[in-house]
Amino acid sequence: VIRELSCSAAELSMYFVVNLAEQVQCFLASDGTEPYSDGNDSDNEFEQRISPDEKFVDCPESGYIFYNTQVVFDRDGRVIASYRKKHLFLEPHFRPGEQPDEDAIFNTDFGVTFTLQICFDIMYESPGKYNIDHLGIRDVAMSTAWIDELPHLTAPQVWKGWSDGNRVNLIVANYHNPAKGELGSGIFRGLTSNPETYLYDVEAGTSLIVGKVKSRSSVKRENRKIDEETRAKKIQNTQNEGQNRKLENTLAENLEKNINNNNIHNNNNNNQKRNLGARAKIGENQAFYHEDLSLYNSSSLDKTDTEQVLIKTVCSDDGFCCDLTYSYLLNQSEMGLYKLFAYSGLVEKGDGVYSMYTQTCSVVYCLSDEVNSCARIEGREPEHSTLRVFEVRGTFASGDIYPSVFTQYLKLEDSSNWNFTLAQYPEYYHASMFMHEKTENLLAITMFSRWYARDPFQNFK
Repeated sequence: VIRELSCSAAELSMYFVVNLAEQVQCFLASDGTEPYSDGNDSDNEFEQRISPDEKFVDCPESGYIFYNTQVVFDRDGRVIASYRKKHLFLEPHFRPGEQPDEDAIFNTDFGVTFTLQICFDIMYESPGKYNIDHLGIRDVAMSTAWIDELPHLTAPQVWKGWSDGNRVNLIVANYHNPAKGELGSGIFRGLTSNPETYLYDVEAGTSLIVGKVKSRSSVKRENRKIDEETRAKKIQNTQNEGQNRKLENTLAENLEKNINNNNIHNNNNNNQKRNLGARAKIGENQAFYHEDLSLYNSSSLDKTDTEQVLIKTVCSDDGFCCDLTYSYLLNQSEMGLYKLFAYSGLVEKGDGVYSMYTQTCSVVYCLSDEVNSCARIEGREPEHSTLRVFEVRGTFASGDIYPSVFTQYLKLEDSSNWNFTLAQYPEYYHASMFMHEKTENLLAITMFSRWYARDPFQNFK
């Protein structure tokens, strides 16, 4: 596999970031005996023995350890970086990586430096968040098999919120397996606040997403040291010219097909209006986890006969508070309602296997006053509401706050319709989301914060 990927990267003169299962040989005993061998010497140069410090640690009887690994190939087909996922999510066949976070960084010949991360890593500091905060990285390449959780952690909400909250570009490729809750890939441009380009559609299948990304180093593009003539000759003189032409034609066809794909959202006013109502019923043939919102403190929003501005405050048990400014006109035909939620404390993920400390403010659509009816939208038609949100505010212990606005059509709200501000004070952070216009068919407005220092110790094996 490595050889095929390397040759493809060289033939196309492209960078590849690929997620693979890495097999590493280890020793069965501490007496220096030879590692397990099946008698066949591998010609795969990427397979390697683990470090001397690890070679006798928990070696399985097979003589091999497996990692969930990202591998980066440059334009010449060379492996220039690899990163082993640290925060596994229900992956007993893999072992968590123990590399320094800096090993997840790679440089390009077009002047942009990336950090890698895999799936559940996005919920933790290592490696992406560390490399952003401590080493100034502003571009992130991520692979994932993310499983959607309503109402706060579907793939588009997480990618958009993390990109905006960290002010970075995030390029993320997700599995497309809606029956298991896995879909949603894209390009999220939090560094420049430009609209995201993403795909989140059950019927889309495997697709190529294409978009332009501006980075801090993009202005130095004129200094790019790429010999275009050499690259062209490399492609032309490849031993298998017919196969190479096939690869180029396939790539070109995919580019043209996906650039014109109406299911790919370039979030601006025109495209947002075009995509509204794309499916009559939502969430069909698509699985979701649902967070247990009974852990949250909440209050249903009041409705009035006139469009007067109201303020609602909800606080968690430890004094963490969320404020909402809104208007909500009484409408007898409106069956659902909205609640304001506040939570500060540990939450469990992966059926209780993992715990993390979060603080969350959110406004969520509910079918009834029963809290666990909230965000239960599968198989239903989106409901029009008279709710007009003006601002959501919260005072957080951590500055790692990830904002998002999601509609009942399972689409991100147009980025130009809202803005997120964060002010730091000596002992807290004040965050605010201001809505410029009414959001039609709102599902959730969320400020999701991670307080990493409060996380319990966890073994991610």
